[in-house]
Amino acid sequence: MDKHKLIAACQQRLAEQLSNAKQMMDDAQQQSNDYGQNKDRYDPFRTKLMRQRDMHAKQYQSLLEQQNLLEQLSPTAKHTSVEFGSLVRTNRGLFFVATAIGRVEYEGQSVFTISMSAPIYGAMDGRVAGDSFEFNGIKHTIDSID
Repeated sequence: MDKHKLIAACQQRLAEQLSNAKQMMDDAQQQSNDYGQNKDRYDPFRTKLMRQRDMHAKQYQSLLEQQNLLEQLSPTAKHTSVEFGSLVRTNRGLFFVATAIGRVEYEGQSVFTISMSAPIYGAMDGRVAGDSFEFNGIKHTIDSID
Protein backbone atom coordinates (compact mmCIF):
# COMPACT_ATOMS: atom_id res chain seq x y z
CA MET A 1 0.00 0.00 0.00
CA ASP A 2 1.36 3.40 -1.00
CA LYS A 3 1.69 5.53 2.13
CA HIS A 4 1.97 8.72 0.06
CA LYS A 5 -1.56 8.17 -1.21
CA LEU A 6 -2.83 7.08 2.20
CA ILE A 7 -1.48 10.25 3.82
CA ALA A 8 -3.05 12.30 1.01
CA ALA A 9 -6.40 10.58 1.66
CA CYS A 10 -6.07 11.39 5.37
CA GLN A 11 -5.23 15.00 4.56
CA GLN A 12 -8.28 15.20 2.32
CA ARG A 13 -10.49 13.82 5.10
CA LEU A 14 -9.01 16.31 7.57
CA ALA A 15 -9.55 19.17 5.11
CA GLU A 16 -13.24 18.23 4.91
CA GLN A 17 -13.51 18.10 8.71
CA LEU A 18 -11.73 21.46 9.00
CA SER A 19 -14.09 23.01 6.50
CA ASN A 20 -17.14 21.66 8.36
CA ALA A 21 -15.88 22.90 11.74
CA LYS A 22 -15.08 26.34 10.30
CA GLN A 23 -18.52 26.56 8.70
CA MET A 24 -20.26 25.60 11.96
CA MET A 25 -18.17 28.12 13.90
CA ASP A 26 -18.97 30.88 11.39
CA ASP A 27 -22.68 29.96 11.38
CA ALA A 28 -22.89 30.23 15.17
CA GLN A 29 -21.13 33.61 15.07
CA GLN A 30 -23.43 34.83 12.29
CA GLN A 31 -26.54 33.73 14.22
CA SER A 32 -25.26 35.65 17.22
CA ASN A 33 -24.66 38.74 15.08
CA ASP A 34 -28.11 38.45 13.48
CA TYR A 35 -29.73 38.09 16.90
CA GLY A 36 -28.86 41.68 17.70
CA GLN A 37 -28.00 43.32 20.98
CA ASN A 38 -28.17 41.44 24.27
CA LYS A 39 -31.71 41.42 25.60
CA ASP A 40 -30.39 41.42 29.16
CA ARG A 41 -27.23 40.71 31.07
CA TYR A 42 -27.85 36.95 31.20
CA ASP A 43 -29.23 36.38 27.71
CA PRO A 44 -29.41 32.55 27.50
CA PHE A 45 -29.83 32.37 23.72
CA ARG A 46 -26.72 34.43 22.99
CA THR A 47 -24.81 32.44 25.61
CA LYS A 48 -25.85 29.23 23.87
CA LEU A 49 -24.69 30.57 20.49
CA MET A 50 -21.33 31.68 21.91
CA ARG A 51 -20.81 28.27 23.54
CA GLN A 52 -21.51 26.59 20.19
CA ARG A 53 -19.05 28.91 18.46
CA ASP A 54 -16.40 28.21 21.11
CA MET A 55 -16.99 24.45 20.89
CA HIS A 56 -16.50 24.49 17.13
CA ALA A 57 -13.44 26.73 17.51
CA LYS A 58 -11.88 24.15 19.86
CA GLN A 59 -12.69 21.39 17.39
CA TYR A 60 -11.16 23.44 14.59
CA GLN A 61 -7.99 24.00 16.63
CA SER A 62 -7.75 20.28 17.41
CA LEU A 63 -8.09 19.46 13.72
CA LEU A 64 -5.30 21.92 12.88
CA GLU A 65 -3.06 20.13 15.39
CA GLN A 66 -3.90 16.80 13.76
CA GLN A 67 -3.07 18.30 10.37
CA ASN A 68 0.34 19.32 11.72
CA LEU A 69 0.91 15.75 12.93
CA LEU A 70 0.12 14.40 9.47
CA GLU A 71 2.63 16.78 7.93
CA GLN A 72 5.34 15.34 10.20
CA LEU A 73 4.87 11.83 8.82
CA SER A 74 7.51 10.40 6.54
CA PRO A 75 5.79 8.20 3.95
CA THR A 76 9.06 6.45 3.14
CA ALA A 77 9.95 5.54 6.74
CA LYS A 78 10.06 1.81 7.39
CA HIS A 79 8.67 0.50 10.65
CA THR A 80 9.37 -2.86 12.23
CA SER A 81 7.20 -2.27 15.31
CA VAL A 82 3.98 -0.41 15.97
CA GLU A 83 4.76 3.29 16.43
CA PHE A 84 3.78 6.71 15.11
CA GLY A 85 3.50 6.54 11.32
CA SER A 86 3.19 2.77 11.04
CA LEU A 87 0.56 1.04 8.97
CA VAL A 88 -0.50 -2.09 10.84
CA ARG A 89 -2.26 -4.93 9.05
CA THR A 90 -4.01 -7.33 11.42
CA ASN A 91 -6.34 -10.24 10.91
CA ARG A 92 -9.12 -7.78 11.86
CA GLY A 93 -8.22 -4.83 9.64
CA LEU A 94 -5.80 -2.04 8.83
CA PHE A 95 -4.71 0.58 11.36
CA PHE A 96 -2.71 3.70 10.54
CA VAL A 97 -1.06 5.26 13.60
CA ALA A 98 -1.21 8.97 12.86
CA THR A 99 -4.20 11.05 13.96
CA ALA A 100 -7.66 10.31 15.28
CA ILE A 101 -9.74 10.99 12.19
CA GLY A 102 -11.47 7.63 12.10
CA ARG A 103 -12.05 5.41 9.12
CA VAL A 104 -10.64 6.38 5.75
CA GLU A 105 -11.60 4.52 2.59
CA TYR A 106 -8.49 3.94 0.56
CA GLU A 107 -8.01 1.71 -2.49
CA GLY A 108 -11.21 -0.15 -1.68
CA GLN A 109 -10.17 -0.88 1.90
CA SER A 110 -11.13 0.64 5.22
CA VAL A 111 -8.15 1.99 7.11
CA PHE A 112 -8.72 3.06 10.70
CA THR A 113 -6.54 6.04 11.52
CA ILE A 114 -5.80 6.17 15.21
CA SER A 115 -3.78 8.45 17.42
CA MET A 116 -1.14 7.37 19.88
CA SER A 117 -3.56 8.24 22.70
CA ALA A 118 -6.19 5.76 21.45
CA PRO A 119 -6.73 2.79 23.77
CA ILE A 120 -6.21 0.32 20.92
CA TYR A 121 -2.81 1.88 20.25
CA GLY A 122 -1.88 1.19 23.86
CA ALA A 123 -2.70 -2.47 23.29
CA MET A 124 -0.53 -2.73 20.18
CA ASP A 125 2.27 -0.28 21.01
CA GLY A 126 5.73 -1.72 20.35
CA ARG A 127 4.48 -5.03 19.00
CA VAL A 128 5.98 -6.58 15.87
CA ALA A 129 4.63 -8.69 13.02
CA GLY A 130 3.46 -12.06 14.32
CA ASP A 131 2.55 -10.70 17.77
CA SER A 132 -1.00 -10.78 19.08
CA PHE A 133 -2.86 -8.38 21.31
CA GLU A 134 -6.33 -8.24 22.78
CA PHE A 135 -8.60 -5.23 22.68
CA ASN A 136 -12.18 -5.15 23.98
CA GLY A 137 -12.12 -8.92 24.29
CA ILE A 138 -11.15 -9.41 20.63
CA LYS A 139 -7.85 -10.99 19.75
CA HIS A 140 -5.87 -9.35 16.94
CA THR A 141 -2.82 -10.83 15.27
CA ILE A 142 -0.42 -8.48 13.50
CA ASP A 143 0.26 -9.74 9.98
CA SER A 144 2.58 -6.95 8.83
CA ILE A 145 3.82 -3.47 9.69
CA ASP A 146 4.87 -0.85 7.18
